[in-house]
Amino acid sequence: MSFDAASRNIAGLLALPLSLSAYVACGLVSYALLPLADTGASPVPGANVLALCAPFVLLCSLVVVAVARSLAGQRRSAREIARLTASRGLAPEPRLAATAARAGLEGRVTVVDDDEAFSFVYGVRRPRVVVSRGMLGALSQPELAAVLEHERYHVAQLDPLRAALAQALCAGFFFLPVLAALAARYMTARELAADERAAASHGAGALAGALLKSASAQARGPTSGTVPLAAPATLEARVLRLEGANEPRLSRPSLSELGLSLVGVGVFLGAFLLALCGLAGAAAVGHALAPLSVGGMLEAVLWLAPAICVPLGVYWWLARRALAGHFASR
Repeated sequence: MSFDAASRNIAGLLALPLSLSAYVACGLVSYALLPLADTGASPVPGANVLALCAPFVLLCSLVVVAVARSLAGQRRSAREIARLTASRGLAPEPRLAATAARAGLEGRVTVVDDDEAFSFVYGVRRPRVVVSRGMLGALSQPELAAVLEHERYHVAQLDPLRAALAQALCAGFFFLPVLAALAARYMTARELAADERAAASHGAGALAGALLKSASAQARGPTSGTVPLAAPATLEARVLRLEGANEPRLSRPSLSELGLSLVGVGVFLGAFLLALCGLAGAAAVGHALAPLSVGGMLEAVLWLAPAICVPLGVYWWLARRALAGHFASR
């Protein structure tokens, strides 16, 4: 597990919506729900409470529904991939088993009965590598070793999990278009990082050859819920890089994406502050704005440190298990 460009971009993607959610949740509990529990009534008339809270409730409902739909769809795709892989799986030949063991992927590589050339990683909790029969037959031994080293990076970094979270948050926080730009940067960066590991171990020519064979076969392997070897969006830049071209630049969020995202943050926070005013009065809004000052932000960071460390610790633990014997079985 490493904090490379892919990890930095996915961290930025996760940080913005989760920070907004944490700020809103803490504000509601501290300045609205707890005071209401003490007093038993809001200082604002009932009709005004409904009017002030309606925009925030609607916006939060849209976010929750979109995130839930995205996660449910990805779960269905993962189950379908697991079912197809199990029904079409072949016994790995000795060459593949030995190469997988040398790459640290013993017991995690499945061969599927398909003439097309493709390879991908799937599985949120238990990442596995799938290689088609056509891909296996088309690759030389150095190319196969390069492909498995490439896929090992995705297994170690839990990229199916990171991609699932990115997709769900982009769908839910639709009013933050900068998230889609960060997701695109993450997808490119992860492939470049995986290519770098494979090229360093087995040579750039071997990996480039495997990518070209996969692309020329017009692989029809599943893409939803997977991390494919030869994703069309990044393939050209990757091959050029392996052939000695300059390092491809990751696309940056445009000014329009940044501007619209700032507007989205403003609308979201504005709806939250209106709801807070309706539930607990104008004084609560002043309290909620205090953490946005410099001193308040430093204090908030200290309070949020455990909330940040716990998910990072869970991710670190899962990433270690991804390359351990715990995930050898399906």
